[in-house]
Amino acid sequence: METLDAQRDQLFLGIKYVLQGNTYHFDAVKQEAAKRLLFHMQSYGKRVTRANYQAQTAIIDSMLADWNTESNLQEAVTLLKLTEWINRLQEVNREFNEHYIARVSDTAANPMVSFYSLRTDAKTSYRSFLAAIRAYQTLNTNEAYAAIYHKIYELARQYNQVVKMRRKASKRSVEEE
Repeated sequence: METLDAQRDQLFLGIKYVLQGNTYHFDAVKQEAAKRLLFHMQSYGKRVTRANYQAQTAIIDSMLADWNTESNLQEAVTLLKLTEWINRLQEVNREFNEHYIARVSDTAANPMVSFYSLRTDAKTSYRSFLAAIRAYQTLNTNEAYAAIYHKIYELARQYNQVVKMRRKASKRSVEEE
């Protein structure tokens, strides 16, 4: 999708530069046509290629619709032989929009789960699991529950110790920089 956006930006800027160059054309009629199209283009803003995806798509669609329907702008396009540029920009803009809509639809259909919510759910499940083992240990005479509980407790203690050591090491390296 980024390559389509880059193509779209290049085409938009290419048309803009062709128009700017034609404002210095020796033929006054072509010069006026370029100024007319450039003025219309600039009426959509100076930083169109830096607008967000949706805004840029809408701006280009609107601008090109005007260039294809308003007779004075159509004449200028024909006179400056920009039809090939405009057709390609319309095509890339349409293709970009289709990819963008597909990506948005895909994202909406498959929402991303945050790490924070996964960690919170894991903590809750872990604590419930330990509580269940502790309850079985209390209610049963089977020593296996006590052994499992103590092994899990010891693993968690060692893990927490590793985390503390990494935090200290990380803090020291940040302070040294």
